[in-house]
Parts: sequence; structure tokens; C-alpha cells
Amino acid sequence: MVKLVRDFKAKHPDAIIMQNRGLGIMGDKVFVDGATEKQMPSGLGLTQATENNPDVILYENAFVGGNRWEQQIIDDLEKVQQSGNVDVVAMGFQDSLRNKKKFLKRCQEYNFVPSWASNSQSLHLEIAK
Repeated sequence: MVKLVRDFKAKHPDAIIMQNRGLGIMGDKVFVDGATEKQMPSGLGLTQATENNPDVILYENAFVGGNRWEQQIIDDLEKVQQSGNVDVVAMGFQDSLRNKKKFLKRCQEYNFVPSWASNSQSLHLEIAK
């Protein structure tokens, strides 16, 4: 996955690349095992400026889990956003979060760009309107 992102950006430097999912590869290390919390040093390292970084990371269905894994992702995304090298867009859905105000407050807290839709199944229809 890391090689795909880097190779594509190297061949198409003017293209805007949005990384959807794959949040486990954004840091210097890649999270590989939940039971042992094992990590390997082969991530994108998005807090470092490189010409082959994706331009945007999409944090889809943001702030839903409330577990330790999600908090680690949020902490990593916050570091990436603070670095100024990659923008983080947080997408929330009414059907899973229900509270848009709380979602927007969390986005502001982490300086993520907020995006809101009623649900993931009809998102493409909402954009088309």
C-alpha cells in the first residue's frame, strides 16, 4: 500500500491523492497485530514532508468507535494535520453518530476538516444533488 501511494504520486506529481482507509499506514510504523499491538517500521511517515505524500486523508465514519485503536488513529491523524503536510478530512454520518454538533466540536478540537452526510449508503446521491 505504501509503495502504491509513493509510486503513483511520483509518476503523477500534479495529481491530488486522497487516502481513504489505510489509516494504519500513515505513521512511521504500521500496526500489524491487535492482540500484541505489534508494529513494523514501514509506514508513510506523513508527519514528514515528502513530495510523494497523499494530499488528503479521509477519516471516514469518524469518532464512532470510542475504543483504544480509534483513539490511536485520532492521535496519529492529529499529528499529521498539525504537521501541515497532509490535510485530514473527517467524515461523519447522521445514521451512526446522530449528533452533528458533537461531531463538529470534535473536528474543531483536532483541526480536522469536517464533512457530514446522512449515511454512507446514500452519500453518492447527496453529492450529486
